[in-house]
Amino acid sequence: FKLSTWSQFKLSSSVVSTPSSGGDTTFSFTESGESRSVSFYTPAKGEGVAGILIADPCINEGMGKLVRFCTLWDTFNTIETIPGLLNAFMGRTDHSRIHFWGTLGDNWYDSNGQGSFPGEPDLTLTTETNGGNIMKIYDQLSDDVLSTYQLMVPGNHDLWDYGSPGGKLAYESDNGGWGHAQYYAMDTMASTKESPFLWSPEPNGKGWSRVAPSENFNFYHQMGNLGLIGFNGGVEGGFAEIQGFFEEACSFMAEQDDVKTVMVMSHWDVEGSGAAADTSTPGAYDKMKTLPGCKELDAKRMLKFTSGHIHCNVKDLYGYTGTGFRVAGMGMWGELNPCSGGGCKMCKGGSDDQNFGIPIVDTTEG
Repeated sequence: FKLSTWSQFKLSSSVVSTPSSGGDTTFSFTESGESRSVSFYTPAKGEGVAGILIADPCINEGMGKLVRFCTLWDTFNTIETIPGLLNAFMGRTDHSRIHFWGTLGDNWYDSNGQGSFPGEPDLTLTTETNGGNIMKIYDQLSDDVLSTYQLMVPGNHDLWDYGSPGGKLAYESDNGGWGHAQYYAMDTMASTKESPFLWSPEPNGKGWSRVAPSENFNFYHQMGNLGLIGFNGGVEGGFAEIQGFFEEACSFMAEQDDVKTVMVMSHWDVEGSGAAADTSTPGAYDKMKTLPGCKELDAKRMLKFTSGHIHCNVKDLYGYTGTGFRVAGMGMWGELNPCSGGGCKMCKGGSDDQNFGIPIVDTTEG
């Protein structure tokens, strides 16, 4: 990988044609000197689809070793349970087929692909460890999972190891999302025939100057009858910096007669930790619904959003009834503002409540 602390990995990519009417495509490649092939399914345009979204998954590795971070990893045995659930969901070819899955930031709390702990902050670490790194997760995933479309947006701990661009917790070793952009390579706004990424400006110094261009993360696609818009909310210039992307995405979605729902996805559900008020997912939604295309979609109740960040699974997030969702309950602690005291107020009375689950996006019924 280039410009990244994940330099132990190598990325190979190519363009694969899929049938416009949907169906299976066989993809051949070489792995460790051996030829392999896998088949993946592409939904037809307008077909109902189902997908799985997770966020803030932790396995008590990397940043998850911080005290009060990955406190429920052993309760839910996340290092085996999350891959096990993904394997169970994928590979079906009947009406219950899963067409995509996505991770909405703080992706395994792994800042360098090795699970090691970077920097030397004045913070106490737990002595417990479950061993290994990000590959401990991906080595457990079946070919059915690995050949299913995967989406990714970065979180604050993917951009900055300790989750913030400023103060004593900003380091020159921060990954800035460069490794995540390459590891979870997608067809983003940056991708061209020449390169799938923007390599400039290069990371330099601390804080904001280390973050990869948002074009390496931001995307919009149609999958079946579902529109998908993903973006990095950790931008220094607020909504104005990425407004052009949203205008393009909203215009595209409004032109698709067979799109029935548009799901907007990012990590932050509140301001702070690198996100402005208008680049948190609810804040960006409020701005988006005033833009041409999205304004019309929202009027028809077709525009939805999903975030991560605060570690509780919640529907009707912050009063956005039938519109806003949060899917960040994956083993992390649930006592983060605006939750306080001994439990998370938005999680029905305790930090364990709604702290683990696999939400499903389903448009197969229209």
